[in-house]
Amino acid sequence: MSRIPARRPRDQEDLHIEAELRDSDGHVLASGVPCKVFLPQKPGEMPYIEFLPSLQQYKAVERQLSVAFHAEHHDSADQCHSLDAEQLFLVNRSQRLSEGVGAVTLDGVAERLLEVQTFQRDGTDELGDLFFQLSPNELLRPGHVPTLHQDGTVEIHRMALDTFELLPRVKIQFDEHVRYRNEQTGDERRTYVVPELVVTVEKPAPALAFDEIEKELRPALDDFLLLASLATDCRTACMGWQYVGGNRYVREYSGNFGFPSGEKESHFHFGLIDPPRRALFLREAWTNFRKSPDQAILRTAIWILVPGGQRSLETGFLAKFAVLEGLLDLQAKTSGRETVISRADWNDLLPVLQEAIESARIDTPAEHAAQLRETLKEKLPELNRPRPRASFDAFCRETALDVSDLWIAFGSDAHSGLYQIRNKLIHGFAVPVEAEDALFVAEQHLHWTVARMLLRILNWDVNDSGVRFGSENLSLQPRARDMAQEQMADGLRRRP
Repeated sequence: MSRIPARRPRDQEDLHIEAELRDSDGHVLASGVPCKVFLPQKPGEMPYIEFLPSLQQYKAVERQLSVAFHAEHHDSADQCHSLDAEQLFLVNRSQRLSEGVGAVTLDGVAERLLEVQTFQRDGTDELGDLFFQLSPNELLRPGHVPTLHQDGTVEIHRMALDTFELLPRVKIQFDEHVRYRNEQTGDERRTYVVPELVVTVEKPAPALAFDEIEKELRPALDDFLLLASLATDCRTACMGWQYVGGNRYVREYSGNFGFPSGEKESHFHFGLIDPPRRALFLREAWTNFRKSPDQAILRTAIWILVPGGQRSLETGFLAKFAVLEGLLDLQAKTSGRETVISRADWNDLLPVLQEAIESARIDTPAEHAAQLRETLKEKLPELNRPRPRASFDAFCRETALDVSDLWIAFGSDAHSGLYQIRNKLIHGFAVPVEAEDALFVAEQHLHWTVARMLLRILNWDVNDSGVRFGSENLSLQPRARDMAQEQMADGLRRRP
């Protein structure tokens, strides 16, 4: 998830321009500050600005953690080039004094940099093209089919692109564009072709506001890309957008964020959903995602299942079990099972229980007894919450989820379930060395359990996915599961 600034040799900047810097209240701190702008030329880079301020300009901003940035340059009589960032973090500050002469450098990394080029020409009513740049994901690239002819030549045919309705009247497609990157080494200049995964939007209105893209399209696309990440088992994110139309060119660069590298998770070779079924899954899952009463839980579930980064076995196990509990809560809310008895009945019962605690005899000093009674009263609301085991059983019944081939979710002291392992880990239990392999197997089974639960909430058939019955994953074979359960049970008994 790491990302690097678009730093190149200092004489290879994209723009040399003067900027105005403001504080969070909009007051001008410094104007006419010379700066060099380095824009991303390949995936993984973020925009970077190198300031060359005077000592007076430097002193005006030296106490600021971040500033608002604006720069404007008229390339010619009919072309204006501007850059804006609402928040630009100031880094790598340096100041040198020599015989009264100052040399100051100051660098900036933008949270979000907006580049706008406006041309004075006809065509302002022309429809524009809008597309979003994505982090790499090989499984989302357009497919190509080779055809071998009798003369030995091979012809490559590009497959038709799938279309998805992101929002009403807004349709998108996964596509691939080509960018050209220039590199200068001494006197030698080279041009490289860089393929770039994008999402194209069908002809937006010419007067499309930038705020509309950021506040409506971008959040919806981020959620849709989460579902694409789930389907391909590879984290994918939007790294910015570009609009070309009429008399303007606009590009937004997302900076100061970590973006996925495109490295695929190791659970499924062709992704969680097989390629021929992926488009249908995205359409149906997106419809059900939008209907969900708590989309935040679904987002968290996908972030945990497809993390885009490394983490320890214990951390991964606890995170996935937290998602399991979140999905249980979501299904309980949908089915009206949030409480054991109705809230009205509970409100009638609660005073009775509180009175029973007050009147009960507690064999301890009076001042301590009062504290114990308050502790018991604070725990009373937990009595009206369904037990996790009961919630899980109800989830399986209501969604027709079958996990009989996986490690039992809620076991007992004799047969430790995933729940018992979670309780040990969350209280600082250190898994013995001889049980580490068993924990790995348990984590794999937990991953599959959560993935199946998420697919059922999205109303997708588990048997039409990579977590279907009869997996070739060795950790999920009955013999491997049974041996790991015995090892884990021995490990939990040996440690307190």
